[in-house]
Amino acid sequence: MIQKLKLLIVEDDNDQYDLYTDAIEELNEDDTDKIRIEITREKNSDNALQQISSEKFDGAIIDLNLEGEENNQASGNKVIRRVLEQHRFPIFIVSGNLGNLDDDIVNYPSPFITSYNRDDDVQYAEILKELKEIFKTGITKILGGRGLIEEHLKKIFWEHLANDYKNIASTTEQSSEKTLLRYALSHLSEYLAEYSDGESRYFHPAEYYIKPPIQKHIATGDIISQNNKHFINISPACDVAVRKVNEDGTLKINANKVILAPLIPVLRESFLEKGIIKAHDPAKTIEKIIGEIVKGQRDKYALLPEYSDLNAKLIDFQNIETIEVNEYQEFNREATVAGIFLKDIQSRFSSYMARQGQPDLDKSILIGKYKNILKPE
Repeated sequence: MIQKLKLLIVEDDNDQYDLYTDAIEELNEDDTDKIRIEITREKNSDNALQQISSEKFDGAIIDLNLEGEENNQASGNKVIRRVLEQHRFPIFIVSGNLGNLDDDIVNYPSPFITSYNRDDDVQYAEILKELKEIFKTGITKILGGRGLIEEHLKKIFWEHLANDYKNIASTTEQSSEKTLLRYALSHLSEYLAEYSDGESRYFHPAEYYIKPPIQKHIATGDIISQNNKHFINISPACDVAVRKVNEDGTLKINANKVILAPLIPVLRESFLEKGIIKAHDPAKTIEKIIGEIVKGQRDKYALLPEYSDLNAKLIDFQNIETIEVNEYQEFNREATVAGIFLKDIQSRFSSYMARQGQPDLDKSILIGKYKNILKPE
């Protein structure tokens, strides 16, 4: 089945536009990836703004200086800003006047905004291939301006919220917006849990972390570091809820201390130092130990997978530490473990702390006794 990648090209120069169409025609002839690029072209910012308001796109290539304007107007900035404010698809800026790009766009912190100087022998086919690679992930299908999330939000509004409106309306004015937000998120989570084509039952490590952290100051599940030492915040969420940020920037939370579990890098020297493996252990023994840790069969450890610049580490439940609340801000917050995975970590920590030894019996006597009972006549 051929998928259609809808591309907006905002370009007033016909010769420049022909370079795009030539590259697109060549890519479309090769249908091995089953993706066909469909182009919508606009020559000025007004028409481009109308297009992105009425059509769904998977990406845009935008020039800065467009038809019907003076050289210093660079109305392509308006189109870029509209996408950033109201839509969700990657932008490729191709222009011979990148000096006219507005500072807030230049400094926008996203690799989904890429600039190319037209005078630097731009490889148009490479831009289009990069766009196709982004499209293959399904990002625009799920999160695009009229993607799957929007479809489900529409269902939540008409099929759920409309029926529950009178009950929700009884909440106080102060809490009604928060109630509605939580209501929408819980329903959306249920819808997205059903979104599966059955091809994969495994999570990607990107789903494990929220990076950078969303909570502004502190959160349970924070991965933090200081002086090349790493920890995870395993305090109960109610303990670290921020009640007040003082004028000096210090925090007031429900607890006096924050509970941290140290993280052990998945490296041979670290495992040797902590006694997880021994220097003379053969490869099969090491494989067995790693297997037990990954499968959650060693109570005192939990694995944090590697992702991006976060290296794989073990949570060490046996050597927890506490720090003062306001020491927390001296640490670097690298990421936060996402909620569904954090629940598992907290559950395993609770199980580890609550474990107790089973009173021992003479197992050899029991084995002999029950063997005689169960053996055939």
